[in-house]
Amino acid sequence: MSGNYFPFQLSIVFLFMTSITTLNGQVLIEFKGDEKTIYSYKGGDEFTGEGLNKEKWMTAYPWARHLYCSMDVNYYSDGDDLIEQDGILSISARKSKITARAIPYESDSFLLQCPDKPTVSNLMTFDYQSGLIYSKEKYTYGLFEIRFRTDATSGLWPAFWLFGADNQEIDIFEMGGSRAGAFHVDVHCKRAVKTTLYF
Repeated sequence: MSGNYFPFQLSIVFLFMTSITTLNGQVLIEFKGDEKTIYSYKGGDEFTGEGLNKEKWMTAYPWARHLYCSMDVNYYSDGDDLIEQDGILSISARKSKITARAIPYESDSFLLQCPDKPTVSNLMTFDYQSGLIYSKEKYTYGLFEIRFRTDATSGLWPAFWLFGADNQEIDIFEMGGSRAGAFHVDVHCKRAVKTTLYF
């Protein structure tokens, strides 16, 4: 056989609603051939509380509140740009000048160094701030799902991704803002292999 081809295995997944199982009554049953796998709801968040559950979520990356080596120009605030109401968590971005440490646990004079960028001090002034949530819970495998809506605005970069050891990353989706209505999926592996699909 010549050319590129991708083998795949068809999976059939059913979502059953029941009143005797887990939170929100959600059980997922997956059939592969003669094998059956049952997943139950664990560790999720329906955002029905009076505020963000700080036992489940951090409001910044574990390593920084600003990613100087990326294209980010914003500071990730400590929950100031998150509103939880009626089962919806709203995460906003806004123009707001703030002076703060990009890496909170380093000193003001700690130097941030990146290829193709000037070296700068850790204490920086930002013109924008926004929110994010980062899970404190860790998983080896599972089904991860989100109900999501975003503005189709240039300059935003909403994303939903999984992060593991050795900087391995699965981007379930990223929306760069430059292509309205489009998103891409990435896989970043140990050996810097990256696969990008656009939808």
